[in-house]
Amino acid sequence: MRNLSRAYLSPAGRPVYRVIGLFDNDVAGQKAVNGARSVDASIIEYRDVFRLRPTMPIGGSLDPLALKRSFEERNEAYKGLNWELEDLIGSALMELFLHENPTALIREHVMSDRTHRELTRDGKSRLVRFCQTHADLASLDDLVATLHALRHYLVLPSLV
Repeated sequence: MRNLSRAYLSPAGRPVYRVIGLFDNDVAGQKAVNGARSVDASIIEYRDVFRLRPTMPIGGSLDPLALKRSFEERNEAYKGLNWELEDLIGSALMELFLHENPTALIREHVMSDRTHRELTRDGKSRLVRFCQTHADLASLDDLVATLHALRHYLVLPSLV
C-alpha cells in the first residue's frame, strides 16, 4: 500500500496519499512494527508506523525522536500495559458489554487509571456488533481523541 500510494501523484508531482500503520501496543504490535521496518528500512516508528497508547500526545514537535519522547513521558504511568483498540471503548459501555457477554473476557489488567481487557477472538467480534448497536459519541471519546492525534501526526487539519 505504501509503495502504491507513492505512485499516485497530484498534477504538481506531489504524493496524494500517505499510508501509515497503526498497531496495538502489545507483543504482536511490536513484532509488526519491527517486521514492517525489516521489509522497508525507510519506515520509521512515530512517523510511518504508530502503536496505540493510553495517551496519544498532541502538540509539540513531530520529529520522530521528539514524538517518541512525548509518547514515553505521557505514558510513563502505563509502562508495560498492553493497549489495544478495544481498550478505547468507554468503561460504561464496556461494562454493559461484559455483563451481557461474560465469556468474552479472558483477563483484565489495571494500571493507574486505565484498564486493558484481553478479549477472546469471538468476544472482539461481538464487541464490534455491540458497539454498532449501542455506542454513542461519549462512549467513543478515546477513539475520537486517537483519530485526532493521528490527524495531528499526519499534519492534517483538525476536525474540531
